Amino acid sequence: MSQHTDLYDLLVRLAHKKEKSRTRVADRFAERSRDEQIKAIHMAQQALDPQVRRVGYAILGEMGDSIFIHEAVKGLHDKRTDVIQMAVWALGKMKHKEALPHLLRLWHEGHGFKVVKTIVWAVGEIGDPTMVPELAKELDGASARLCEGVLVSGIKMGHAAFITLIRSLVHERAEVQSALRDASFASRTIRSAIIRSIQETKEREVLADILAVFPYITLERRDYQRLLQDKRETVRIVVYQSIHHAALERKYKQRLLMQALDDESNRVVKVGLTYLSEYLSYVSVRRHVEQISNNHLSPQVRAEAKHHMQVYDKVRTLQASVCYWDRFLLKTLPGIEHFVIREAKHFGIALQIEQMGKGWLAIHLKEEGIQLEAFKWMHTISRICGIVSIHRHATQIEHNPYIQRDTDIRLESVYIGDDRYEVVTVLAEGEMHRPSRKIRSTSLDWRVARTMVLCSDPKPDDVIVDPTCGSGSLLLDRISWGDYKGIVGGDRDEKAIQVATQNLRTYSSVNLYQWDASQMGVDDDSATVVMANLPFGRRVGNHEENIALYPQLVREIVRILHAGGRAVLLTQEVKLLHEALKPYRKQLVCEWEQAIEMGGLTPHILRLRKC
Repeated sequence: MSQHTDLYDLLVRLAHKKEKSRTRVADRFAERSRDEQIKAIHMAQQALDPQVRRVGYAILGEMGDSIFIHEAVKGLHDKRTDVIQMAVWALGKMKHKEALPHLLRLWHEGHGFKVVKTIVWAVGEIGDPTMVPELAKELDGASARLCEGVLVSGIKMGHAAFITLIRSLVHERAEVQSALRDASFASRTIRSAIIRSIQETKEREVLADILAVFPYITLERRDYQRLLQDKRETVRIVVYQSIHHAALERKYKQRLLMQALDDESNRVVKVGLTYLSEYLSYVSVRRHVEQISNNHLSPQVRAEAKHHMQVYDKVRTLQASVCYWDRFLLKTLPGIEHFVIREAKHFGIALQIEQMGKGWLAIHLKEEGIQLEAFKWMHTISRICGIVSIHRHATQIEHNPYIQRDTDIRLESVYIGDDRYEVVTVLAEGEMHRPSRKIRSTSLDWRVARTMVLCSDPKPDDVIVDPTCGSGSLLLDRISWGDYKGIVGGDRDEKAIQVATQNLRTYSSVNLYQWDASQMGVDDDSATVVMANLPFGRRVGNHEENIALYPQLVREIVRILHAGGRAVLLTQEVKLLHEALKPYRKQLVCEWEQAIEMGGLTPHILRLRKC
């Protein structure tokens, strides 16, 4: 056997997962002559099996030698998207400017999200600031995931490049605001770069542009505390705006916002009063606002405090009256509206659905006397709004007969189909009953967790396994649903298991382990339910790891599930999961699949049953 054929066989073994370590194969390549390397790569490029072609480019990337740029460029012309993506990755690992014209051409060809995201990453790795205008163009209409990728690439190009990208954002657009919230929540790198930009920028115009996007950035509590010490009034104001919008627990928001009431700036105090108006049901907040209304040195601030208390009292009256109509909007996530109906039935709430869509349900309560208290136990909804008026097709208007419109009260408008609803929140998320938990950036939304629990068709004799349990939110939701026989959870992340242990410590028959999900220490045919929020490469894991993990995980699910057992899986890597399921079609049947919208992502929930 010739030397280059020996290397090619190594690539084939890696492609077919008979060889596990890509790094080890790259090391073997590095030991051989350039001629042997090139010949083996040429054989891989000509292979009919796309996985072999893909692995060939992966090894070029692992070696990271720019002398192979022209070989990697050949992969950009492949017919398979996954091969193209790997060739782009290889060019990024080589970090040479010579690759940029080829990447730019590919970029302008209009490929799908995965290729574009990898190009954005590769451009950041190469680090040429001349590519900043191209990255800025990509921000226009970018999803949260792509926005995160563009900003991280900008950071790699330097502080000036990052600021240029931030200034190019059209922050008035709702999709940009959502993308910023999700990207900053997911990426410590982005949060740190934003903080540095604010602290180091002196030019007034540049600072104004940075501060314009800051209200839509989510930081950690300690970061907020640090920025609130800034001497600049404009900075403190936008920090409080960011706190108001942030994905923080309500109690932490309240504590941070309360600090605004003691600020030396009247403008900051007014901002604090505005955002604390929704917390006036808390005695401590009400008392502090009353003190300001009576004792603050500024007549304008005193008047502002009194106005907010008066409006709050009117809102409370409105909230009580609006409920007599028995017509409400329930807020959930797009894609899981039907599960709200199913959960409501479980809690004995009879709903008449008028219409639903875009994550909202317009309902009419069928039975008199149903109290809103019953809704507090539902996890598929995040809040409930009473309907003040309905504008149908912009021509007909139905008014709630139990209330009179007060112009002092600013109502929220919600659109479902062609209809516009004017509503007021009567039950906020902070008032809903939720299990106590410590959260991480990857913690699952309660609405998604409850949907997955409902999909699993929960039974009192269930033995539930979560192979990638993270902080334990999915298991916690199953526990809160009802009886079970046993629960097993695991994760490879030691910190995640520590948090999960803390969250689940008071419950019986729960066992948690730090493990590799591809080799779970669970007996064959012992589980009736497997539920998992699978890593899908944005906040946890990456695509390359998932290519190896998903087939192994599916094999383990087949092994541990009892006949008739159910598996409910959440992933963004839908194609990859379906590929992993193909060898097990006779053992695992996909009974149901649904896309949902969640934090700028569109993952799918799949329900499988073992034959």
